[in-house]
Amino acid sequence: MKNIIRKFEYRGIHLTVHWTFILVIIWLVTANIFTGMSKTGWIWSMIIVLSLLVSIFIHDLAQAIVGAIFGIEISGLIILPIGGLPSLVKRPKRKLHELLMLAAGPAVNLGIAGLLMSFLHPYEAYWNEPENIGVAYPGNFIFQLQFINLSLGLLNLVPAFPMDGGRALDTLLENKYSVPRAKKITRTISVMIAIVFLLAGVFYASYIIVLIGLFILFTVRLGKYYHPLNKKPTATHFKNSDLQPL
Repeated sequence: MKNIIRKFEYRGIHLTVHWTFILVIIWLVTANIFTGMSKTGWIWSMIIVLSLLVSIFIHDLAQAIVGAIFGIEISGLIILPIGGLPSLVKRPKRKLHELLMLAAGPAVNLGIAGLLMSFLHPYEAYWNEPENIGVAYPGNFIFQLQFINLSLGLLNLVPAFPMDGGRALDTLLENKYSVPRAKKITRTISVMIAIVFLLAGVFYASYIIVLIGLFILFTVRLGKYYHPLNKKPTATHFKNSDLQPL
């Protein structure tokens, strides 16, 4: 099984769409099956996928802008359902600047979620209907878009690879440990967090929480691409065999 959906290059930056987007498809299909699989539901589900891609683009754009301000250079970007995972070439002299870059993505998503919340009245009513999560129609589209950005913002605060929180933890650990040691510690913490999500998902019978746990397990090894390299990597650095799940 190939571990990428698509690979291409833009302005010298290697872009890879990771296979874990299939988990999003599984979530949408499952949600639609539970609600009757109407034709309108499938159409709106595709709209939700496009909304997710736009939200990820905004997330990555915010980080790219802040990264450019602080002189952070990347050579590749692995596109995941929670945002892009860059491969750093040049880092800022101050780790604070790198942390600000990582925080920019979740901050923008949470800001959008907060703004959209003002258009949902009463807000609690949307959450009281479980079928609203993952199933879109004209009456709840704003809620779905709000849910997507809220999820992207909160998930990226989790201190586990490949989330922004995991990359921030890795950056902070490098103050005390070597790069390989920091990466190993972050990976161990990531696996522990994934197990917690899996157990919680089984306990609460929530397939969404289970999918989050599986996502972390499948992508934790991608954390190695975030560490800066001694030289700018070539396209072979992002070949299929390098993108194996845990």
